[in-house]
Amino acid sequence: QVAGDFGYEDLVITDTFSDGQRWYTDGSYLPTLQINGNTYTLSTEQFNASNFVITENFSNPGDGNPNDGTDGTTTITFNLSDELIRRGEDGKLVGGGVDRSTGGTLDDDLTSYNDGATTGRIVFYTQIQNEFSDDFPSGDPEENQGDRFTNDVIIDGALLNTTTLVVNGNREADDSGTSFTIERAELAKSIYAVNGSTTLPAAGADGLIRVTPGDTVTYRLTYQIPTGNIDDLVLTDFLPLPVFASTEITTFDDTVSAAAPAAGQAKFGPSETYRQEAGTSGIPTLSTDGPSNFVQFTYGKFDGVNTEAKTIDILLTVTVSDDPFTDKLFLTNQVNANEGTTNTVNAEENAIVQIQLSEPVLNITKGVVGTNVNPGDNVLGDPSYTPIDPTPTFKDAGSTDAVAFNGSINSQNLDTVGIDSNLTNVDAGDQVRFAIVIENTGSSRKGAFDLQFRDDVPAGFDPSSLSNLRVTRGDGSTVSFSQLAGGLFGNGIELTDQNANLGAIEAGEANDGTETTDGRNIIIITYDLTADDTVEALDSTSSEATLHNYAGTEGGDDFTPIDLTDSASVTFLGPSIAKVLAGTSVSGTNNNAANEAVIGELAFYEVTVTFPEGITPGAKIVDTLDEGLAFVELLSVTANSTDLDNSSGNDFSISDVTVSASTADQGRTVTFTLDNVDNRNRDNTQPDTITLRYSAVVRNVNDSADPDNQTGTTLNNSAELSIDVDGTETSIDTVSA
Repeated sequence: QVAGDFGYEDLVITDTFSDGQRWYTDGSYLPTLQINGNTYTLSTEQFNASNFVITENFSNPGDGNPNDGTDGTTTITFNLSDELIRRGEDGKLVGGGVDRSTGGTLDDDLTSYNDGATTGRIVFYTQIQNEFSDDFPSGDPEENQGDRFTNDVIIDGALLNTTTLVVNGNREADDSGTSFTIERAELAKSIYAVNGSTTLPAAGADGLIRVTPGDTVTYRLTYQIPTGNIDDLVLTDFLPLPVFASTEITTFDDTVSAAAPAAGQAKFGPSETYRQEAGTSGIPTLSTDGPSNFVQFTYGKFDGVNTEAKTIDILLTVTVSDDPFTDKLFLTNQVNANEGTTNTVNAEENAIVQIQLSEPVLNITKGVVGTNVNPGDNVLGDPSYTPIDPTPTFKDAGSTDAVAFNGSINSQNLDTVGIDSNLTNVDAGDQVRFAIVIENTGSSRKGAFDLQFRDDVPAGFDPSSLSNLRVTRGDGSTVSFSQLAGGLFGNGIELTDQNANLGAIEAGEANDGTETTDGRNIIIITYDLTADDTVEALDSTSSEATLHNYAGTEGGDDFTPIDLTDSASVTFLGPSIAKVLAGTSVSGTNNNAANEAVIGELAFYEVTVTFPEGITPGAKIVDTLDEGLAFVELLSVTANSTDLDNSSGNDFSISDVTVSASTADQGRTVTFTLDNVDNRNRDNTQPDTITLRYSAVVRNVNDSADPDNQTGTTLNNSAELSIDVDGTETSIDTVSA
């Protein structure tokens, strides 16, 4: 292009293109010239052969030495002005702002004259060769992907005086250049098959294919070679740790097919075409690196006759490790292709593909969910559960039904059915139903395998009374199991997996990321125990269930390096106390009423203690009389049942009560020590009581220290019951009469 205020003649264009390409004409691809000049145009037409010169600066055959005067380049010299003259013009190119009709008058602002841009276009062709002749730094003349080719051009011309359009004695030149490279190879990585099937599982909620422990994953590496040649190609596939082990790949099968290779093998995929072209040179050398966890396929150099594009297609199959790992973790597999070039730096490509790892995730909960005691059976109190009453869902202890609960239990209602409850207000001989719940919140479609758990015998319960052991899923389906040494309260129980690809407990999350609702991700273990004869009143006993093994595959590594545990507690009933004024020594017709007394008269009190079944240790009653009363004697001790025994195992009687009256306060404080009371009755509907009857005298008090016992004075009497709870004297209640 010529600037608007310039003009030239004697124009020469010198074009030099680099080694690896040659001047090309075959009758159809001849050099052409097209001009849009000032006051004229020349349409595209072949450049006359007499007006260009080809100078070949390359050796033939190539000697690989660019410093011996032949550097592989080709120079084309186009005598442009001569070609213009040949085509009927004056050989000048004048800018569009020069008015040639007025002898070259220049309109600087192009407002009065503007013929538009003066431009020219020369088109010629080169042909890419298979080899460089002189300049190939790599030492290998073969042209490969990524090789670079250049083209430099210089235009030179004699400057014209734009007024006279006559040469002014000066010349001016300008240069330009361009370059291109051979198309680089395209590298791709994909998931080809899972467990040998090319019908891939549906993608998960995050758009990735989910794999589980024990799955085999076939990866596909494709490398599109644009020239058909390669130069020391190395494909390095980095597998994510610790899910895959590169050292598992030990064999390369020289077979081209669509079949996925077996685990630990690599082979050619169905699109492989380079192997056929390259022969045995198309078989890569397989190597692995354990610490860096890569599989490497190494190719040497190959210079093919057929330069059409070729494809390397490699399939390799690895196994998902059963090592414990985080659920739903994204794992990236990266492949790197590194290939030499002839005259530039190595060509490098990377490609990745992601998968999502699905694993089981288990938790354990223990609770007390039932008893055989009905509300209202025991006068000492009804069974009570905290924080949630499970009895609407779970069946009573003693039930022999195959399923120990009503309806279904799933992850949506698990927190509302009381599986984490504790129990209070049972006593000796009562049956209690315990529940252990194991939930899988993980996403592995295989669930969890080799599930083992155990439980502790709660103190105060007889392990030989174990009954109604049931193991079911939340949907009520029965789960088979085997007892390990010592059974549930020994080494525990192992659940039987459904098959090699499905554990006893199923996935807690569907492939689309939604929570499982059918309850098959929940295992519910229930059993009954009977509180033994030696349970003590108000004692609280806690026991712990332990999940000590589960795996992602059959026989896989344990996911519980730290065992999972949860506990539940049972608190036993305590006794109660009641007190009444039973009468006075003077009553009846013409005398004071039964709740009235005069100085010197005796008042009779009865204190009744109701005992829970089992042992009530350290029972003691401290009676405190108002001033104006003094203890006289214990008149009787009456047990309503021969099932109430003393510490020696004999029927309870008055001789089993130690009486101690204080003298410091005129006999106002008296202590009745019953010590240990053993209630052997096992009928919850029958209250078991001991009643103490004793007398107190109304004193003749009339001094400044004590109030006067005058007519209308009310005298009270309070009794406090305490027992020994875990070695500590504990007050139960205080009553008055």
